[in-house]
Formats: sequence, C-alpha cells, structure tokens
Amino acid sequence: MAEYSKALEFHEKALRIFQRALPPSHPDLAITYHKIASLYYDIKEYPKALLLHEKALAISKETLLPNDHDLATFYHNVGSTHVEMKEDSKALSFYEKALEIFRETLPPKHPDMASFFNRIASLYYRMEEYAKALEFHGKALEIGQETLPSNHHSLATFYHNVGSVYYCIGKYSEALSHFEPALKIFEISAHANDSRLQSVKTIIQIVKKKL
Repeated sequence: MAEYSKALEFHEKALRIFQRALPPSHPDLAITYHKIASLYYDIKEYPKALLLHEKALAISKETLLPNDHDLATFYHNVGSTHVEMKEDSKALSFYEKALEIFRETLPPKHPDMASFFNRIASLYYRMEEYAKALEFHGKALEIGQETLPSNHHSLATFYHNVGSVYYCIGKYSEALSHFEPALKIFEISAHANDSRLQSVKTIIQIVKKKL
C-alpha cells in the first residue's frame, strides 16, 4: 500500500505540472489521468478511478481517430471500472464501443479478441442474459481452438465457460461435452491441488447425475 501511495503522490504531482503547462486536451494529460486511474483501480477505489478514466477517455475522443486502437483501450478501462462497481449496463455500453474498434484494428482470430469476447460474455452471464453469454463465450472458444496449443490453460477456461452457460440453461449434455475437454486440459496443465481442477471434477459429477 505504501508503494501505491508513493506512486500516486508522484503521478499527481506530475498531473498538477501538466495541468499548468499543457492545453486541457493534451494527450500527455490523458496518459497521466490513465496512470493515476489505474492506481486507484488497483487499490479498489473505483469511483476515483472512474472519474479519471472518464477524463482520459474524453481527451482521447478529441485527439485520436475514431478507430484508433488506443481509444478502444480507454473505452475498455471505463467499462472495466463500471464492472467492478456492479454497473453492468454501463459497463456493457463501453465494452461495445471498444469492441467496434477492436474489430477494425485486430485480426478476427487475434488472442486479444478472445480475451475481450470472454469479458463481454462474463458480463452477460452475470446479467443472466445466457444466450448472449453463450454467443460470446463461443466466439472466445472458437478463437482459442484455432490459435492456442491444445493443452493451454486458457483453452480449458474457454471450454469451462461455455459449459457453465449450458449448465445454467439446463442443457446438460452440451455442458458435459465442454466440461470434459476442460478437465483433460487442466489434468495436464494444472497442479493436483489446483482449485480449477477440483471444481471441474465436481461439476462433471453433478452434471452426470442430471443426465
């Protein structure tokens, strides 16, 4: 915590200097707002983080092209902070804006796309919009199947996530067909006492009893 206090003090001092010396929409201000916001985010002071991420985004919208990859990152930062504040609808709106740009700036099978699809899917899952959650978890899994080694732990996570949605909507055969590949990968890549490995074993037992 002391390290965060020192970092905040340093960056806030830099911010005061920039605010006096630079125009209000200067890109260096956006970067400094982002750095301070990220520190507040890490120590779970989300309202402060949100305010500064919003300031960074506002500057970036003025200074960057509408399809600039960095602009998508600023949208993502605001969205992620809303997620932590349990403001799911707001988070989704910023994630969707980020996704529009990522689709223009990244190859369709880029690993970052899989990670972002996974984040959006998890948000839909929390909102109990299971059809949308399944759609985006499915997209993440598809990319993972094409781009990751067959025993990669992230691929296991993607399988598990799809299985979890099927389980929630009562499609137990489909759930099992995704939990089992997840288990095989975790058995290879995880330690014997890894909580993920034990969790998948348990849910498979539960699913089999429902078939």
